[in-house]
Amino acid sequence: MKTKAGLFLCLSFAVFFLVCCSQPKSRLPKHQQTSTGKKNKIPVQNAKLIYKEKKKRKLQPSIIKPKILSRQEWKAKQPVGKMKKHKPKYITIHHTASLRKKSISLGKKMQSLQNFSQRKAYLSNGHLKPAWADVPYHFYIDVNGKIAEGRDLKFAGDTNTNYDPSGHISIVLEGNFEVEKPLQGQLKSLRSLLAWLMVSYKIPSSKIKGHSDYASTACPGKNLRMELNMLCNQLEKKVK
Repeated sequence: MKTKAGLFLCLSFAVFFLVCCSQPKSRLPKHQQTSTGKKNKIPVQNAKLIYKEKKKRKLQPSIIKPKILSRQEWKAKQPVGKMKKHKPKYITIHHTASLRKKSISLGKKMQSLQNFSQRKAYLSNGHLKPAWADVPYHFYIDVNGKIAEGRDLKFAGDTNTNYDPSGHISIVLEGNFEVEKPLQGQLKSLRSLLAWLMVSYKIPSSKIKGHSDYASTACPGKNLRMELNMLCNQLEKKVK
């Protein structure tokens, strides 16, 4: 009996030894193994980095291009002269200095602006404006907050005042903001357009200014200037 019992114990030990030795060893590096030899799905350090990245993405949502009425859509004519190429470095805000007109479509306003721009004409101050090649602004925001494409961004705009518009992206809002206040729809569209341009051309909020920061003029009007200062502070936090 003792011999059989001893033989049974020996066989049991042999089976146990074979089973233990046949288990494959973990091929993971030691820093990715737990004390039990099981692998972690994500190392702790990597998990922290992933969490921080996700949090960062939530704070900085993607900036998309706003809806813009193209030159083709408002039936723009071709430029009538040479224009100066430039590299956008600044964004400058203007107002039309005329009261808003809700009854006229954006397309008609752009056609009227182009007709005025491409011929010699007397201004309200009595000065004679030369014929320009095209619309002087790169973007126009109407009373309803709709945005239209003006002059091609590859070319500098034009001005009747004493500053060089080279390097400036010119945006004009419809209205006389010395006496009128910009509407919320206009400000919302301006914010979206500015954010997109800042990202597209790597322009910081510190380089977004009003026309009167560069020339002797009331443009873009005291009421829009107040809003512009607050808008730039918001954009500085939103666009990194």
